[in-house]
Amino acid sequence: MRLMRFALAALVLLFVAGTSFAQQQTQQQTEQQTQEQQQQQRQGRGGQGGGQAGQQGRGGGGGRGGQAAVPEPPDPDIDAYVNTDDLFSLSVPCKFTGTDTTWESEYGTKLPGHIYSCTKGAEEYSMTVINYTDIIKLRAEQEHTPAARGDAYARIDLQASIAYAATKVRNEAAKVTYDAWHYINLIPGHELQTTLANGKRVYSAIYLHEYRLYIMKATVPANGIPPLLFTQSLAILRPDGGGIRYQTIYRHPW
Repeated sequence: MRLMRFALAALVLLFVAGTSFAQQQTQQQTEQQTQEQQQQQRQGRGGQGGGQAGQQGRGGGGGRGGQAAVPEPPDPDIDAYVNTDDLFSLSVPCKFTGTDTTWESEYGTKLPGHIYSCTKGAEEYSMTVINYTDIIKLRAEQEHTPAARGDAYARIDLQASIAYAATKVRNEAAKVTYDAWHYINLIPGHELQTTLANGKRVYSAIYLHEYRLYIMKATVPANGIPPLLFTQSLAILRPDGGGIRYQTIYRHPW
């Protein structure tokens, strides 16, 4: 009799435990479904809000189903400078003004060019463009020693123009901290970082493309932020204003 009582009590306990477990499972499922429904409702409201924000041009990134956000306006302190005469574009934190210049090549040919420059506080930015297009004609018109006449030295001047410009940058510096071959959009050139006698830092880059020599410089205080946006933003343009990017390293036709 006692064994039967124990067995009956055990069955009752098992039944109660099973019922309690089932109730807990049902409650958990119900709570989970409720949370999912609430989340879906919140997402639905977020999509509507995102759509309104997208229409107003103030976001919509967090909502679903909204229109695409209007792009942020460009930084007013950065000028996306485009020059279709000397065929280049770059980003510079001030407004360029242009002046004419005459550049004397390594072998004494006087070449026309332009200097575009501006300042922002203690920072100085410039792009010098030297036009070698008529170097053969110009050498013939200018006086040279008999040994330096003819096309050969005109071609040498052009091919050596990057190296010569880099030498001039080095000669202006008190210290050279970086000096290496470089390229941009597969147009080869040379990049230098130098320190002047007054402690200012100069970041220079030089490229040659289609008879134009491009010399860009940014001068900043000794503790100034490196002007990477300026030096890395250069693009050489086609006559129609489109940017050039070669599939292989560019070689000058001479």
